[in-house]
Amino acid sequence: MQEVLENNERNIEDEVDIKMKIKLLCQKMKELLKDRERTILELRFGLRWQ
Repeated sequence: MQEVLENNERNIEDEVDIKMKIKLLCQKMKELLKDRERTILELRFGLRWQ
């Protein structure tokens, strides 16, 4: 009987896709949120807007 090893790591395509989506989300949030709202998110969740 052959044993199959499970791979819990994401592949490179998934990693790139996630990073692109995060970047787009941050850009949209930066455009839409007021300064106070951005500050609250930065302090609460440690987000940094670039």
